[in-house]
Amino acid sequence: MEEEEVVAVDEAPVAQVTADPELTHEQEIAAEAEAIAHVIEDDDMLNLPAPPPETLGRHHRPAPPRGPRNLRSRSSSFKQTMIPSLLVLGVLLPALAGWHFILGDESPIAGNSWIALVLLSFGVVMLAFAILTMLQVRAQLAGDAANRMEE
Repeated sequence: MEEEEVVAVDEAPVAQVTADPELTHEQEIAAEAEAIAHVIEDDDMLNLPAPPPETLGRHHRPAPPRGPRNLRSRSSSFKQTMIPSLLVLGVLLPALAGWHFILGDESPIAGNSWIALVLLSFGVVMLAFAILTMLQVRAQLAGDAANRMEE
């Protein structure tokens, strides 16, 4: 282990006290201002006690039972939400494909006719999904109404 050499640093000489008390007071204020100029105050800190240890533990909720009845994608409200999106895609994608055929050489995808075919096929698939989903929702709502009538 190496020994470290301690070197004493000479402090700046203390200002000489003058006979004028107001000047001395001003010098004291200036010295205090320089001493605390680097201090940063945190006004946003809360002076609250630490929470008890038992509140810091992890609380595990039991997982909801998994099964076909608890899948959100099978609920009629979820399917009703998906129908407008499927219809919009089913109309817009073939419209974009038709843009290729209407504009001809001026079309942004004029050199790649496969893009128009892919858009057209995806649009048809989205329309088919929209129609299928509408039929499923209608059947689910009819079944729910029949179950409510029985009760």
